[in-house]
Amino acid sequence: MMNKLFFMNSIRLILASLLVIGLSLSHHVVQADPVTMEQARDWSEKFRGWHYWPDYVISPSPGIDGFEKVHMTDVPTVFRIPEHNGWFMTFIGYDGVG
Repeated sequence: MMNKLFFMNSIRLILASLLVIGLSLSHHVVQADPVTMEQARDWSEKFRGWHYWPDYVISPSPGIDGFEKVHMTDVPTVFRIPEHNGWFMTFIGYDGVG
């Protein structure tokens, strides 16, 4: 019975703390002007037309020196840097740890 009472008081204290924090932060909210559909279309124009590739862009085991244990990859991202010639790619590799 004592453990249950302690638990309930702890929950009440946590909820009260969250309420106080929420109320203290609520006056910092800044109202922004709503984004129009025209603005959204203009801002997103350069990101349209990307292409989905159903096959591997990078192999699950890419065989990169020093990263032989990588056996799963995801999120290949191809990009250009204006000051450099060519294309670059980043990706996430998983080696079974983490």
